[in-house]
Amino acid sequence: MDHITIPISDTTSTRAFYEACLAPLGWHLRGIRSGRHVGFHKGGSPVVYFSVSGPRAPSTWRSWPAMSEPCEPSLRRR
Repeated sequence: MDHITIPISDTTSTRAFYEACLAPLGWHLRGIRSGRHVGFHKGGSPVVYFSVSGPRAPSTWRSWPAMSEPCEPSLRRR
């Protein structure tokens, strides 16, 4: 797995809470865009992003890196 995204409503409080909880476990701040998202990473683990989302957002988003080019031409990025 490459990363996972979890919906939140506030980046400031999420950052403060998870920095305090995850730092002792070896996780560090990966990036932040105020009002949009905050991410954390630990070597050898997927990145965890917390992203501000609307009420109809999925509960989580998981992403795996591509292992090869897609067979279907319509799936290729342009």
